[in-house]
Amino acid sequence: MNDFDKDTHIDQILHHTGTISDKSALRMLVETAAQTLNIKEEDILTRLQQRKALDSAVIGGGVAIPNIQMSKVENPLTVLMYMKMPVAFDHSPDDTPVDIACLLISPKSDGPVHLRRLSRLARMLSDTEMQRKIRESSNAEELRMAVSGTDGWLVAA
Repeated sequence: MNDFDKDTHIDQILHHTGTISDKSALRMLVETAAQTLNIKEEDILTRLQQRKALDSAVIGGGVAIPNIQMSKVENPLTVLMYMKMPVAFDHSPDDTPVDIACLLISPKSDGPVHLRRLSRLARMLSDTEMQRKIRESSNAEELRMAVSGTDGWLVAA
């Protein structure tokens, strides 16, 4: 394993079993990130809107990865959420409702490292076998085990 293999891990897991809207799903991701990073939810939402991160967040196959870089952030943060009831998001390339969402926030200073993290998450979450494991999880712990190796870092992607 090289150093690049240990630049991405899932910090927070949300396993939601109820019915929610796309805005509620995003709000849950942002709320969790804000609490973890100790910054205002509005700051994250504003940055997402400024970047129009939601327009390009849905990658298809029921997966969305909104991502931003922020100067207020010192360490990267990844929040993964699985929703038992898929949610219709705008701008889906295949019109598939989203049930797997992953918010990535990196320090502004990370530059290309942010893109490497995003690429790794996209490869992992686009994998049909990984999607199956995530969708078969019945709680947050099972979801964490599906996406993380024994050392806590993402499984190979």
